[in-house]
Amino acid sequence: MCIRDRYMVKLDGTIWCVEEIAKRHLIAVGISTGQVSIYHMQKLEEVFSVAGHKKNVSCLGVFRKQKKLLSGGFDKEIKLWDFSSPQNTNPLYVYKGHTGWISSIAVLQDEEKFVSASYDCTIKLWSVEQGTLLANFKSDKQTFNSVCLIPQTNFVAAGDRSGSLKIFNVNQDWKCEVDLQKVQSSLIQVKCVPGKERVLSAGTNGRVSIWSITKKTSVRHFETSKSSTFCHVRVVDE
Repeated sequence: MCIRDRYMVKLDGTIWCVEEIAKRHLIAVGISTGQVSIYHMQKLEEVFSVAGHKKNVSCLGVFRKQKKLLSGGFDKEIKLWDFSSPQNTNPLYVYKGHTGWISSIAVLQDEEKFVSASYDCTIKLWSVEQGTLLANFKSDKQTFNSVCLIPQTNFVAAGDRSGSLKIFNVNQDWKCEVDLQKVQSSLIQVKCVPGKERVLSAGTNGRVSIWSITKKTSVRHFETSKSSTFCHVRVVDE
């Protein structure tokens, strides 16, 4: 991994996920060996590292206000870390309940709850501090690759392997408010656009699309070769 083309970090494994911790100049990295590490982009140094999972670290969940980080892995577990000190090598909580590997994590705006998606065809809502499962949605057929939370709402957007984009109301027993069937070959990632009722999606057909939640239609898309696959997308603040 290279930061600003000036700092190279040698890692014993493959990088599976990277998340920016905004306003702290930090990036969190999940490794195939089960390691979770955090690097300071200005000081150019590792500030936290822990052998977090038995297998691949497949996704990370970021807190904007607290020095905490969620990690999900192929071991079907989600762990909460306090990275305020490099000595904090034991997780604050271990969230168990998924029967498939964890594909995506998103922290709610109040940072008291988070949602997780898994290859067990479920999306789960958790209490951060209590470590308890609050709600569960199960699909009969499709596994969920990615979830995101629409700011200042109770809606969760999810993309599945069939290429469908769904938006659920968590407070109304996971009522499906929007169901866009097979908008892409397979949705790898979905991201919510801050301040707007829009969702960005990327998938295996070489297309990135922006969707209007209210109009339930695509308002813009970008295409490359159909043989291309977008594995990661990010919304950049204007």
